[in-house]
Amino acid sequence: MVEQHKRHWMKAVSYRVFGTLVSTGAAWMLSHDLRLSAGIFAIDGLGKIVLYYLHERVWDRINWGTIQRRLGESA
Repeated sequence: MVEQHKRHWMKAVSYRVFGTLVSTGAAWMLSHDLRLSAGIFAIDGLGKIVLYYLHERVWDRINWGTIQRRLGESA
């Protein structure tokens, strides 16, 4: 199964929203500085979305750990 680019982008965004909210919340709880927390949200969230997307695209080309099925064969 080959995934489309838009699926990788949506997976990256949805995954990072949760991760970035945790990082931002932790930064705010430790610092009580809203500007610092917002900066972490922006840098951490946007940067890791791009990195996750690129990571997914690379792994989409690697067949290691996959099973090739014959045409018409069910899962």
